[in-house]
Amino acid sequence: MSVTFQETLRGSWFPVDRPDEARLCEVVLSIRLSRSGAKLQAARGELSGTATFDGLATAATVQGELRLEARAPRHLTYAFEFATADGRLLRFSGAKHVRLMRPIASATTLWGELVEQDRTIATVRLSFDVRRDFVVFLQSLRRPPHA
Repeated sequence: MSVTFQETLRGSWFPVDRPDEARLCEVVLSIRLSRSGAKLQAARGELSGTATFDGLATAATVQGELRLEARAPRHLTYAFEFATADGRLLRFSGAKHVRLMRPIASATTLWGELVEQDRTIATVRLSFDVRRDFVVFLQSLRRPPHA
């Protein structure tokens, strides 16, 4: 079984050499999550969309992967790549660590880092705004027909 949905995440990124300098970012993703079996224990998905990181890229195309681990410790891992305005390739990797004692905050906050080649250049905090984007998220949920 598969499911598709859209997710918009907004937040800030912080260059490692200037950690007090917060810059805005937004990532708009289309995700196709697939799993096999009757119980949801783990799933993998493809993600695509756009990323805007102030001073680095504006609506840059992203391609990547989402992994869901439903068993404790529960987490969603996001990984994608995009090109900056000056042509450098950056890789984002991060995770949402879902906690049962704080389900909404933990399921809507994505911490990660931007890596260029093998060097971390920034830390990133992205959030899903439930009040602003939940209806759009629900409207985007689809179960594609089997091929």
